[in-house]
Amino acid sequence: MQRSVQRARATIAWSTYLGAWVAEMQRRRLNPARLTTLVPVSTLLAGYPGTPPAVWWARSRVRENLVALNRAVEGQWLTDAHLDPEIPRSTGEQATVSRLTRTDGDAAQNCALLTLASLHPRFRTTKRSSRSDLLSYPDHESLTRACHQLVGRSPWLAWHNEVLPIGVRDPKIHLQSAEAAAQFFAAEHAATFRAYSAVVFDLVDALPAPIRRAMKTTEARELAAETAARAAAAADAERARQQHHEWLALRARERETEQAAHAARLALVNDHRLKAGYSPIKDFSAWHSVSDDELRRLLWSMPTVHVARQFDVSDVAVHKAARSRHIANPPRGFWAKVAAGKLPHPRGEPQP
Repeated sequence: MQRSVQRARATIAWSTYLGAWVAEMQRRRLNPARLTTLVPVSTLLAGYPGTPPAVWWARSRVRENLVALNRAVEGQWLTDAHLDPEIPRSTGEQATVSRLTRTDGDAAQNCALLTLASLHPRFRTTKRSSRSDLLSYPDHESLTRACHQLVGRSPWLAWHNEVLPIGVRDPKIHLQSAEAAAQFFAAEHAATFRAYSAVVFDLVDALPAPIRRAMKTTEARELAAETAARAAAAADAERARQQHHEWLALRARERETEQAAHAARLALVNDHRLKAGYSPIKDFSAWHSVSDDELRRLLWSMPTVHVARQFDVSDVAVHKAARSRHIANPPRGFWAKVAAGKLPHPRGEPQP
């Protein structure tokens, strides 16, 4: 019984763990007492409700995001995308960076908070079906208790599965000493702060000159890009107009060619008709260009045979055209009754 109790005792002492963690962070060129990045922002940001005290920004884009944020604040077009331009952060990650603003300045409290952030997804979240094998239960409880004594209650809930921007990895190893645990978690924390910066907004009345110059440079670059885009759009529109004019000119030339060929064919047909004793026709396309109203007027002005003779087509073609256009023809014997004086001449007006 005594052996099992001794075997279950914690092997990680907080003081040893803290010293090793601080040394490892310093070895990786990070100040364990100052992990946040203070950035100057116009005091107009205070007028926007719901602004978080700190956010995670990609370390390589802090300056670019800062310039965009100040421009948005002063231009009064601030959105959530300016505060968190990378990706929408989870509430767990936001809770971590918000609490970090309260612990920053004390290496021990930073160590405790970040250690809890590494332990939470492995032991406290509802996502895992079983406990992690990274630490033994006594070591985990001892380390967690020591961290809570420094930072108080953890800011995460059980459903916060992601509390650090880069996530956590769970290799198949077992940390059996304070030094090993400190080196493992410090490497995880250093990777987080090499990729991301915990940005804290410092509200100032006057922005520093480098930020002002960067804002003016960005504005000038965007104005130049907008001007170039407008010039390109105008050039495209002018090119489209020229192509349209060229197409119209091409269509006009094709139409002239078609008309010349049509006139040549018409002359040849009329020559043959004259030799055969028939009267010449005026145009091939005259019949096909007759409108509905004109055809209706002709059908109620003269017999169908006369209409067909006028356009040099058959009376059957006239009847088919009227039927396809839903134009009523005079009934059979209508023009005989008009000739006999039994019916008045319709003079182009359809009769019931």
